[in-house]
Amino acid sequence: MELSNIYINIRKASIGNIIGGLLFTFYLLFFFYWGREAGFREIPTKILTPIFLIIAISMGSMKIFFNSVVIKKYIFLLLFGILSFFWITDYTTYIRQVQMMVGIIAIGLIVFHFVKRYNIAAIGFFTIFISSLLLLKKGLDVSSVTFTSALGELDADNTLISYEENANTLAMLYLMGMCSIHAFKSIFYNKYIHFLIYVGISALIYGISLTGSRSTLIAGVLLIILDFITIESLKLWMKIVIVSVFVLFALNFFESILFQTGAGIKLLYTGETGSDLVRQSMFNEAWKMYVYNPFFGIGLGNVVALSTFGLYTHNEFLEIMATMGTFGLIFYVSFLLYYFKTIRKLRLINSQLYSAFANNFYVYIFMGLFGVWFTDAFFYILLFIQLAEAERIIANQKIKINLLRISKH
Repeated sequence: MELSNIYINIRKASIGNIIGGLLFTFYLLFFFYWGREAGFREIPTKILTPIFLIIAISMGSMKIFFNSVVIKKYIFLLLFGILSFFWITDYTTYIRQVQMMVGIIAIGLIVFHFVKRYNIAAIGFFTIFISSLLLLKKGLDVSSVTFTSALGELDADNTLISYEENANTLAMLYLMGMCSIHAFKSIFYNKYIHFLIYVGISALIYGISLTGSRSTLIAGVLLIILDFITIESLKLWMKIVIVSVFVLFALNFFESILFQTGAGIKLLYTGETGSDLVRQSMFNEAWKMYVYNPFFGIGLGNVVALSTFGLYTHNEFLEIMATMGTFGLIFYVSFLLYYFKTIRKLRLINSQLYSAFANNFYVYIFMGLFGVWFTDAFFYILLFIQLAEAERIIANQKIKINLLRISKH
């Protein structure tokens, strides 16, 4: 079995690797499954993360923290957000968002420590995927929703919410599972494993469709298309045929539903639905907030307090521009550019893994056009696993090159 260009023999795994893998698996399971139970959603961030942060620090992870450029860049964004304390009006939302951003930094330290020290990125991806399948099963067990009923109404009363109070949150967690198994697939090259993985991906995109979340459904389809486009073993004409057939099949499959249900009204006449009018209004308000203070913004979390609907902007970049101004946007874009620059170095080492990581990153950017994720811990767990694995592989490759140079001399 080849894992990210490093051969792993399970029989030679140390006790430390086994314990580290089990701890990390438990942490992720609690974050993505057990912690989603009603009444326990805050436990992962408020209780479990501090505990695991202490564990990671006690195991010597602070060196990773100080050496991580991406975490430092995110800290700059956090510090700039904290400075907005002096000109905010909604202290409650401000404190909550600061807490969430601090939590993301702690999660980054935990993920970097376990992935880079114990080489268990594959375990992380697989655990998130299994958690999303368990969430789908649980959702189906407690809900009588069908594919047609989920798309049939303009409201969310009959979508697959299950024990989540928000169908969009559930859809996002299914998308996380798709992204995770997409990365996991690039590690293993067995066609039978790939077949099972595609079955799992199909199940999760079906689950997304049951939630009625339009943007997440499109993101899931986008991930599938990007997957086929980046398969190196397929010729260009085969990729075009596969993607074309997939798109035509999807359009034919959805045609009757789109024209007969509320989902069709949403997708075909987006400007006439209540939710889209709200989004458009929020975009306009966020832009006016940015123009009011283009350099520093109106303060972290203040969009919720000052908007007509009391909601986030539903656009990552507009939200940052409105709350933290041009400087905040520069810090955030710098963070994204460094992230992509790092995983891009994988192209010459492991092109398939690079494609998977890049595709997941593109999906994250796409979702940022319809939501606010820069304070969302769930997305960042996946992004940090990818980045930590990329840095680990790059470091190992440099060691190999140096050893090769020494041996030649």
